[in-house]
Amino acid sequence: MQLSPYFVCELTHYMLKRERQVYILHQVNLHNKVLSADLSQHINVSDDTIRRDLQELAEAGKLIKVHGGAMSPSSHRGHHSSKDVYSYQQKKIIAQKAASLIKDGMFVLTSGGSTIIEVARALPPSLNATFISGSISAIFEYMNHPNINVIVIGDKISKNSKITIGPEAVARIRQLKADVCESAKIDTLVTELSPDDPLLKPYKNAGIQVL
Repeated sequence: MQLSPYFVCELTHYMLKRERQVYILHQVNLHNKVLSADLSQHINVSDDTIRRDLQELAEAGKLIKVHGGAMSPSSHRGHHSSKDVYSYQQKKIIAQKAASLIKDGMFVLTSGGSTIIEVARALPPSLNATFISGSISAIFEYMNHPNINVIVIGDKISKNSKITIGPEAVARIRQLKADVCESAKIDTLVTELSPDDPLLKPYKNAGIQVL
């Protein structure tokens, strides 16, 4: 059966739309908030196209449309469940591996995001450690742990992303000497993949420990 040019055109448009929306959801869940202007530039489509995509995704309950962009439903509520989180099972695997690196007496600096929340939930109840964060969502999770001390990096709070921002927060982070943190020099890479996965070979060849 030969497809008509019109049908092919409509099918191509549908696939492009689906790919756009998958990309948008990935960015929203990765960063908690995205700007329409940035999406339009990265995907190379018009602002109107992005607005329509955001509206459709908002009506489906997959994101929250806000002025100039969109937010993750989990960041808006201050907590999340598995159905809210992009690639939840993969993030849970990463969290369990990362939690195994944290030992008693450590000072651990973390950012925010759904993967960090899963790390907090995967920590054993017996762990005695100190966690430092500017993420409101992460702080709440650490506070629920029976033996964890929490240090809050203070400054202004971004209501959209629910993290502390500003020069005081940055200066405080620079003063910290943490045992585990997000660093430009990678010593250990934690992923949801098996350490033997071929995709991880370049990292292992570079001397990075892969979990």
